[in-house]
Parts: sequence; structure tokens; C-alpha cells
Amino acid sequence: MKGDFARFLVFAFVFSFGHMFAGPFFQVYLLESIGLSYTLFVLAQATTTLGRLASLYHVGHLADIVGDKKIAVISATATAISPITYLFLTPETFWLVYPIHFIIGIAWSGIDVTTLNLLIGLSKKSERTLRGAQYYIVNAVPMVIAPIIGGLVAD
Repeated sequence: MKGDFARFLVFAFVFSFGHMFAGPFFQVYLLESIGLSYTLFVLAQATTTLGRLASLYHVGHLADIVGDKKIAVISATATAISPITYLFLTPETFWLVYPIHFIIGIAWSGIDVTTLNLLIGLSKKSERTLRGAQYYIVNAVPMVIAPIIGGLVAD
């Protein structure tokens, strides 16, 4: 395995590892430092999903116009820098977590749409099933390991 698909897998691994490693830090920050109740925290997570659902169609349409790679780069950059928005959260401005999470959901919709499209586009028709399996295996490893490491570091 080499070329563009191999680079895609490396990107997917690194991106997924970073996302899964950082997750526990933000959860602890919102629950302990900002003082969100578990109910408000879950509502913030649901707001992210609402942002994803509200924008998937539009992001897919935009990706058809400008290309998946451009949308993937913009979405990956937006999700990577989104933790900076947490600097604006205090116990007094906790309500900002909801618009922040909605916007983060929009960025993640770009990841959702373009990842699948790039996976298909980088695979020959005869090997799409194998390439899909390889992608999901490579993506699953950081989903298991990174949160454990992140949780240990957050403790």
C-alpha cells in the first residue's frame, strides 16, 4: 500500500488519534472547571450532533462544487483549532458552549462527508471493500488506545 491512499490512512490515523486523545481533557474542563452539570454537558454534545445533521446536506453539496479535498482540509483545520474556542468559556459564560458545539458539529460534518468520498475516490472499484476495511481498522486503533492515554494524562 503506497501513494495517495497510504497518505490518506496516515492522516486518518493521526487525526483520529489527536481527536480521541484530547477528548477527555475537554470533558474534564467542561465538567470540573466550567461546572457544567452532566445534563448540560450531554446537551452540549447533542448540540454538536444537531450541527452535524443541519449541515451535512449543505457541506456535501459544497464538496460537489469545490472538491472533497478542499472541504476536508478546511474541516480538519476547523476541528483542530476548535479547542481554542474553549478559552472563551467561563462559569459565567457557560452558555457559549452551545453555539461553539453547533459550529464544531458543522466542521465535523465536513469530515464525515469528505472522508467517505475520499476513501471511495482513492480506491479502484474492485478494491473498495478492502480499502474500506483497511481504513476502518487503521481508524479504530486510535479510537481504542488514544482515549485511554488521554484519560491517564488528564488524571
